[in-house]
Amino acid sequence: MTALETTRRLPGLLAVALAAIALSIVAPPARAADAASVCVLYFDNNTGDPEWEPLKKGLADMVVSDLAGVDGLVVVERSRLEDVLGELDLQHTKAFDQATAQKVGKLVGARYAVTGAIAAVAPKIRLDVRLIDVQTAQVVVAEKIVGERDRFFELQEQLLGVFAKALGRSLPGKASVARVEKVETALEFGRGLELADRGEVEKAEKALKEVVKEAPRFKLGQTRYLDVMRALQAAKEKRAGAMESGAEALLAKCDAELAGKDPAKLSGRKLERYLAYRVLRGNLFAGALAKLAGADNPIIAKKIPAGREGDAKKLMAAHVENQAKLAAELARIGRKKIPSFPSVDDDDRKAGQELGLGPNPERFPFMSAQTVARSLARFIVLGAPDMMASVNAKVVPALATLDPSYGDRATALLDGALADIAQNERAELKERETTRTLDLYGDVLLALGRPVEAIARWQQILDDYPRSSQFAATEKKIRAALEHAE
Repeated sequence: MTALETTRRLPGLLAVALAAIALSIVAPPARAADAASVCVLYFDNNTGDPEWEPLKKGLADMVVSDLAGVDGLVVVERSRLEDVLGELDLQHTKAFDQATAQKVGKLVGARYAVTGAIAAVAPKIRLDVRLIDVQTAQVVVAEKIVGERDRFFELQEQLLGVFAKALGRSLPGKASVARVEKVETALEFGRGLELADRGEVEKAEKALKEVVKEAPRFKLGQTRYLDVMRALQAAKEKRAGAMESGAEALLAKCDAELAGKDPAKLSGRKLERYLAYRVLRGNLFAGALAKLAGADNPIIAKKIPAGREGDAKKLMAAHVENQAKLAAELARIGRKKIPSFPSVDDDDRKAGQELGLGPNPERFPFMSAQTVARSLARFIVLGAPDMMASVNAKVVPALATLDPSYGDRATALLDGALADIAQNERAELKERETTRTLDLYGDVLLALGRPVEAIARWQQILDDYPRSSQFAATEKKIRAALEHAE
């Protein structure tokens, strides 16, 4: 067997491990020759109360920061651990048992793994912690640590002392850099980390800003806040490269109108306003994409300029996320509550018109969960929104071509549309809406290179609705697809 063949047979996890070992080590200022490498897993929440979930990541990040200040220890960064957990699909694991801790420790190249559990929170906080030798799977130390809720920093110092002693290291002379007085601040810190990990950087910024205000001497909180602020600034600069300044200002207005609101709990003018700004937000991304490609026609597609595919993909993805939220929100609201003519402030409508978003940039034709889902599936795979949408220019390549993973997203949207029609559509309209959706489903599957599945969807129209006005056109599509299907 050649060396190349051997390399090709390396398991995927080994590749992850090699990458993690190369990238995941954060070094303290000075290291002893026998430096011990340590990874800190997220704490388990054994309280039975989901309110304490944020402390799992927050506490782990504090321990990482504290241990990094101990001479002779090499500590795996939390961000690197998050990457490896993602590769193993363990980000949402409820508890890390000894075997899992050993597995993760080996993958990140650590000799020791720290695990812990939030065991109780009243009347005092109790943490159960362990240090595991990754090579042997033996528990080096197991301790129960108890402290007051409003003296949270003492728990941190106890944790640091337990692990430093078990590893034969001396504590630094200065106080712990990760110092929080109240457990509520630690919870907010953890919430900020979780939001940042999910990519919700705007919400993360708000959470971590509160942490900085409540604990101004908490250096780790300041560091994580700066991380999020840099991410926000980078995102803004990238977006500004593809969107006009006027669009940026209008996007900020949309975000402000939508922030912190649950449309399922709104009614009347408040619900109309919410949905209007949600639609306007989606059209801003669609409009920026159309301008980038120079597209102005729903039938004749314009090609994305060479070198701008990355910018186009970001705008497409942003539009998809917004419209997917709109579809989900409409499903929760229910057909009867969806307003016919939602509207934004006059100045915002005028701004949208000046940006080329059509005469009514805040409206979606015949708005319902299924119509939005259907339009979005068409956009993802075929590059064009609904013909009657406010912004309906067609661009190529479509998002599913730039990123094939979006193909499954499109078919899932169409499955959801069919379910919505079956459950909520008026009887006299069910046939029309079902056949429209099945027809589009076939077009989407064919574009995704799945002709046999496309034929099956079109045949469903013929079988279920033999008197359909689309019967002849559907038969023609099936014949054409059969000629090319393998």
